[in-house]
Amino acid sequence: MKKHITGYQWGDDGTYIGTYTFENNRDKKDIHLPPRTTLTPPPDQLAVDEEAVWDGKQWQVRRLSLSHVPDREGE
Repeated sequence: MKKHITGYQWGDDGTYIGTYTFENNRDKKDIHLPPRTTLTPPPDQLAVDEEAVWDGKQWQVRRLSLSHVPDREGE
């Protein structure tokens, strides 16, 4: 039976772009990930002005500059 694995992918700038489900290679224990994919899920609780970014080792949260979003500093 082939095992399906969920990976988490990022784009050219490291920004999280979504999940990717794939089969493990030849029923081996080793997992060969597609390029720009990790098994570490990104943070799931992000504010509207934040995004997840892969830094090569872990997910970081980057604050976006959105002029149409009210300033959260006053909260």
